[in-house]
Amino acid sequence: LGCILLDSKLMDSAVEQLKYDSFYHEHHSNIFLAMQRLYDSNIEIDIITVLDELRMMDKIDSCGMQGGYVALLVHAIAHTANFEDYVRIVINCYLLRKLKRSSLMIGELSSRPTSDGEDIKERVYEAENIIMSMCEIPSVEVSISDTVAEEFDTIEKLYRKEIDVQGVSSGFY
Repeated sequence: LGCILLDSKLMDSAVEQLKYDSFYHEHHSNIFLAMQRLYDSNIEIDIITVLDELRMMDKIDSCGMQGGYVALLVHAIAHTANFEDYVRIVINCYLLRKLKRSSLMIGELSSRPTSDGEDIKERVYEAENIIMSMCEIPSVEVSISDTVAEEFDTIEKLYRKEIDVQGVSSGFY
C-alpha cells in the first residue's frame, strides 16, 4: 500500500493480483478499497486523495490516528523496487489463511457423526470442493465488449474535453 502511495502506476498491477479481502487487517482492506475506487475513477492516488476517499466511505476512523496511519505507510518503505515481492507476500498470507479456513471446514466435515445409510463419498466430494475453491487465486474477469464500450466512452469524453487528461501537454493536437 505504501508503494502505491509513492507510485500510483503500481495500482495497475495491484488490481490484477489483489482484492479487498487479500489483506488481513480491515484497515488495510479499507485503504486498498479506497485506492481501488480512486483508480476506477481515474483519480490520482496519493495520501490526500486516499484520505478524502476514506472520509467519503466513512472509514477514516478504522484506519487509525484519524488517517495518520496512511501517512505512516509511505514512510515505512524506502522505495518501490520490492513491490512485486510485497504483493507476493500478501497473496501468500491470504492463501495460507484460506488454507487454514479450509482445513477447519474439512475437519468439521470429517468429525460429524455419520447416519445410517449415509454415503461417505458425498463428504469426500464436499472436501474436494473445499480444496478446489481454495485454489482460486484472485483474478479479474472482464467482458471484452464491456471494456471496449467503457474505453470508447472515456475516449469520447476526452475528445469532448468533459474530463481532464492526466499528464503533461506536448503542445501537439
